[in-house]
Amino acid sequence: MKKHQRQWTALLLLAIMLVLAGCSAKGGLPQTMAATENWAYDQAAPAAEAPMPTFEPEIDKSTASWDGVDYDSVVSEEGEAVAGGAAGHKIIKTANLGMESRQFEELLSYINEKTQSMGGYVSYSHTSGRKPENYYDSGRYASITIRIPQKSMESFISDARALEFATVTNESRGGEDITSSYYDSESRLTIYTTQRDRILALLEQADTMEDIIALESELSRLTYEIEALTTQLRRWDDLIDFATVSIDIREIAPNAPVASNDTFGTRISEGFARTLSGIAVFFENAAVFLIIASPVIILLGIIAAVVLLIIRSRGKKKKKAREKLLEENKASENTPGEE
Repeated sequence: MKKHQRQWTALLLLAIMLVLAGCSAKGGLPQTMAATENWAYDQAAPAAEAPMPTFEPEIDKSTASWDGVDYDSVVSEEGEAVAGGAAGHKIIKTANLGMESRQFEELLSYINEKTQSMGGYVSYSHTSGRKPENYYDSGRYASITIRIPQKSMESFISDARALEFATVTNESRGGEDITSSYYDSESRLTIYTTQRDRILALLEQADTMEDIIALESELSRLTYEIEALTTQLRRWDDLIDFATVSIDIREIAPNAPVASNDTFGTRISEGFARTLSGIAVFFENAAVFLIIASPVIILLGIIAAVVLLIIRSRGKKKKKAREKLLEENKASENTPGEE
């Protein structure tokens, strides 16, 4: 009897264990399926998670950094690797020239023609003043900014120094190294382009409106970043390929000294001509002054004449009075006195 009771007790316990095991298996299946679905969703639509984005740049963190520091290997637009700055430095070159000449128009024409022959262009030009006619006229001034290929900048400056009808009074050069910033922006552009392609692929697979909105928002941000970086790189390319040369020109008045190494005979002839010109200008200015001041001079002459006539008239009266007095004295002396 006891033996049968033990058997029934064992069967009952076994049945209870089976029921509990079944419940546990039934409750754990949905959790496992939900976890699997969540993992699949995270892999299929990482852009839908907050915050955006969830992509990691495909750059080896052991040899590169994000904030521009140095990249040992950067992929260029042509897909070639530029290792250790093998493509050379990215330098923006500028130059400033000061020039003076008596042949103002010829110098302007030379600069324009030389710039065009080198494949450049004039980006800014301004002229002020008037053509000098006398040695004391200040002459005209011009300010010109040209853009020429960077490789031709030194040749342009050397040719300007060799001109016979103009003199370079001062010159300076400058260079801005943007190598690090350029390659950093280029790398960012590559990363953003890759992220945009991924977002487009995920957008085609998105099913819910929430996912579509999140992906499109991220796509707009990446598009803005790509356009901004593309514009910046194009601007840098233009500044690197074409050097900027600013030229200030001063016109020299006739017979005025020029800051150049003139010959002895030239300096003597120009000095003698300046002296004669100065004498001529003096008499010319004196004649102009007399003509301009003639009304005042005439008025002063009339006043002086009237004063002179008055003085002479008074002098005659005094002379007559003295003569009359002398005659009276002589007459009194000749008359005999009374006793």
